Amino acid sequence: KYIKSNRYSRVIGADLSPSMLKESYENCLKEGISSPELIRCDSAKLPLKNNAIDAIHAGAAMHCWPRLNESLSEIYRVLKPGGAFYATTFFTDMFSSGSLKNERDRQGFYMFKSEDEIRELMSNAGFQGENGGVSSVRREGQRCAIVKAIKFPLPGNMNASTILF
Repeated sequence: KYIKSNRYSRVIGADLSPSMLKESYENCLKEGISSPELIRCDSAKLPLKNNAIDAIHAGAAMHCWPRLNESLSEIYRVLKPGGAFYATTFFTDMFSSGSLKNERDRQGFYMFKSEDEIRELMSNAGFQGENGGVSSVRREGQRCAIVKAIKFPLPGNMNASTILF
């Protein structure tokens, strides 16, 4: 999707899982598009320079990050001023059995209890206040959270060039 948009001069795919990186590569081949740069890394230790990325997309991923606070701080660190972080994740009520509460389960998943909890995590990572940025979290249906955060200060003229997904 990001490669096809031609909005970015560089697209990087990052994941800790080699099988997910392989799947990304194979999907690009199937769609007949060039593969993004693929890097295996921990979201809590991104191998990127400070203020280097225009946008980061984490689709259905935040609940899988074992070190969530560190990962969100890393995202803030690598985003350029004016850079955006987009994410989707899930709330605890996704599982009607109540087997996943507001804590990590045995598989390492973390389900969020509310929009406010995610806003607080974003704020703690730096997406807050006059000099930090702004974030919004909205519930989509009963189970999904849509997160958008912008790192301040916003530059006068933003030209997107690099996205990490």
